[in-house]
Amino acid sequence: MINHRITKLLKIILFFSVYILLIGNILADSYFTVENIEIKLDFDTDRDIRNLAIEEAQTKAIIELSEKLLSPNDYQIFKKNINKESFSYLVESIEFIDEVITEDFYRGVFNINFNPYKVREYYTSRSFIFSEVKSKEMKVFINFDQKESFFILNNIWNTKWSETQNTENNLNLYINTLNDSYFDDLSLDSFLSGDFDHSELIKDFSNIIFIWCEPKLISEGNIQFEIISKIIINNKNT
Repeated sequence: MINHRITKLLKIILFFSVYILLIGNILADSYFTVENIEIKLDFDTDRDIRNLAIEEAQTKAIIELSEKLLSPNDYQIFKKNINKESFSYLVESIEFIDEVITEDFYRGVFNINFNPYKVREYYTSRSFIFSEVKSKEMKVFINFDQKESFFILNNIWNTKWSETQNTENNLNLYINTLNDSYFDDLSLDSFLSGDFDHSELIKDFSNIIFIWCEPKLISEGNIQFEIISKIIINNKNT
């Protein structure tokens, strides 16, 4: 059975590895304003529909903010324990961008401005690991070995990585998959040393990531993925 979540798991591994090495390779980038939060509710004369929408907007905004700032594991913990908690005390101000009220529904679009100090205090009190900085662009090269034997898996592998290109994260990863037949005979050692031709490959290897995937058939038609990654941040290897 093909595991479609393999690239997601690899991204989480990357996040943890790079967070350790990231200090000193950062650009200041505040995330404490979350824009264009849209809330739509069925209209009900017995409820304060605007305040309900604001409450939902605040919760939706803190989830979006936390996805950007928290480590992947802590973000999952945060989401599991969010329940019906109110986050209004973390909010500094709210901007109404658009509002429509009809007999059937309420629709509001908000910008939510969080208080940085209170958000930091909230995360710290729960021992969450968080980061308020965004990395410089880091080139990532992904190679899938035995492309001809595992043609369909190779396509899935490359497709899933390409879907991460426009995802906004603290790590600014510029992902390059290797599809050309030129790379069919590329060895693991050559790949991890950057000894191959690619238009995006740079000579400066002080900040670069290499990920190699080698699929192997095992018992009962199952496929095992062997993954090796080489992460270089600020000339430090892991």
